Amino acid sequence: MRPTRAGGRSRVDRAAVAAALLAFVALSTAAAAQDLIIRRDGSLLRGPLAACVAGRCRIGHTDASFDDIVWIGLGQEKPDPPALTIGGGDVVVSRDGSEHRGQLVGVSLAIVELDNAELDHPAVAWIRLAAEPPASPSPTPAPTATPTPSTRSVLTSRPA
Repeated sequence: MRPTRAGGRSRVDRAAVAAALLAFVALSTAAAAQDLIIRRDGSLLRGPLAACVAGRCRIGHTDASFDDIVWIGLGQEKPDPPALTIGGGDVVVSRDGSEHRGQLVGVSLAIVELDNAELDHPAVAWIRLAAEPPASPSPTPAPTATPTPSTRSVLTSRPA
């Protein structure tokens, strides 16, 4: 049986065009939402995040040191990280907005690992890397005062 034509096109043609259009929109949306790194100097790196391990992240064809990274966005369209509650350390922000604090150990395609928790990679939206505190200079010993005799402590004798 031949497909019915309405307006010069068959229902099969319209369904195929609609399916192709839907696939195109889905692919373009997926391409827009990509991983990104915001560096401490404000520059951006975009592309697929391959992994973060041993203090370095590989995004696209570029490596970045944890020391140079402020934020890692997973599947983000814009470099617009969330506001965080007060507290220090590295922070993993889930897609539901919950925060998990600890030291970032690594990121793979399956998990984001802190020193105290593992989270499913797809459930994570942002990772904030805390700045390393500047190395404190070694303390300089404070000079000690050398006691000096005071005039009051000197005994004087009066002639009798």
